[in-house]
Amino acid sequence: MTHIRIISVVSFLLLLTLPLTAHTMGSEAKLQALITAAETEVTATPAWQQAGSGERQKLTEEAVRRKIITTVRSRFDKMQLEVDRKVEEVLDKALAVTSVKLVTSAQQERIRELFMEEWYKYMYLNKSSSIEVPYSSAKGSELGGERILSNAFRGEKLVENEIGEVLENINLRMGGVLDIYATEEIKQYIFKQFNLLR
Repeated sequence: MTHIRIISVVSFLLLLTLPLTAHTMGSEAKLQALITAAETEVTATPAWQQAGSGERQKLTEEAVRRKIITTVRSRFDKMQLEVDRKVEEVLDKALAVTSVKLVTSAQQERIRELFMEEWYKYMYLNKSSSIEVPYSSAKGSELGGERILSNAFRGEKLVENEIGEVLENINLRMGGVLDIYATEEIKQYIFKQFNLLR
């Protein structure tokens, strides 16, 4: 199974003060505990017990993904959740204008499925990532999710690069089916949508 990392905004912010090695070790321990919990829960279900090996793998992956997303979101306050919803809206708008000649409808659906999980994992793995900024800025803010994202992302080339890295991670999970032109187009459309926020 692919290594899966989670983000906890609270612990993430606390860990910023620790050396990188301590941060990584703490992240790995929390990661493994989360994965183990998700796997234990899913293997106890009748659906998993009655499934074949391929289906078991899918059920396990889905259980881990669900666990990551619900764990992260359970730690967000109202404004951080609003930022999170806006990120998903941006992704939907970007995929809606992506050429189906480069990225099929099924591939777009798989990108949607994996995006937030890989987005959170990227933030957690890269402790000073640009894409983490609006989440930390949003905590307790009154600005609104769109304004917070706009302030954090508009024109920021580092954000564009990090979106590309998230998409590369998704493509790896998809078995490398997307070529460089497809990932570049999606990256550009996502970045453009972030730049349109006001």
